[in-house]
Amino acid sequence: MRQIILKPFQVNALQKLTDEFLHKWKKESKQTIRFQAPTGSGKTVMIAQFVKELVNDPRLIEANLAFLWVSIGGSKDGDLASQSRKKFTEYYDGNVAIDVTGLDDLDRDKALEQNEILFFNWSKIKTANKAGRKLRRDGETEITWDGMLERTKLEDRNIILIIDEAHRETGTLLAEEEIKQIDPRIILKVTATHDSDDIDVNVEYEEVVNAGLIKEGILSQTQEDFKDKGEQDLDRYVLDLALKKRQELQKIYNKNGIDIKPLLMIQLRSEERRVGKECRSRWSPYH
Repeated sequence: MRQIILKPFQVNALQKLTDEFLHKWKKESKQTIRFQAPTGSGKTVMIAQFVKELVNDPRLIEANLAFLWVSIGGSKDGDLASQSRKKFTEYYDGNVAIDVTGLDDLDRDKALEQNEILFFNWSKIKTANKAGRKLRRDGETEITWDGMLERTKLEDRNIILIIDEAHRETGTLLAEEEIKQIDPRIILKVTATHDSDDIDVNVEYEEVVNAGLIKEGILSQTQEDFKDKGEQDLDRYVLDLALKKRQELQKIYNKNGIDIKPLLMIQLRSEERRVGKECRSRWSPYH
């Protein structure tokens, strides 16, 4: 895999995150760290590097750490935990002593191993009923989430719980019960949108823009673009404008020998999800 070089703002954020972790590690009670970074800033990559640095930090040599990464999102978001797990695996590329696993790696006698990070979706264990947290694979005897946690505690292992998109569900009573069951030493809440102002480490939007990872804005149609609309259907007219812009961009790329096919994306209102119902179109120069 191509080596990823962290941006200066990412290195700076990681240093602050490590300092905050070490500060709260010294406290006896369970601690929470809130890490906020804009969408597109490379949150998953930053946390992958953060975990790598923690397990190699000489100040934590006796810490006996294990990590749980929980992704929060409905089925419409897909298997977010698997996506994050894949990013970690690609980032480490087999060059670090961190075992990247998922629920499919559980067995009857499994405990979280030292320096292991296990990925799962919140929906897989989100139940107040202990029986609902049983996991089963074809042809195998029953294994349980609770059993894995109990065996990990018997190993005196300190669990670091990393919650991705933490603003979504972690304020509910059920979520609090599940977190209590996990009993993490430190909870790291990662999100682009924390509900409170109580942020421990924050990556500013401008830093990400200046690093070139996200664009400050997008081009859109002006009133001048609609002067010839007349009685034409608005949705159709906007779509024609987008197609025309896409063709213009394609000619520019072709002329300069750039192998890029511009993407035309049509976004429907989520509450309607019907073609032709208040349709909006956008064009993007990216492929």
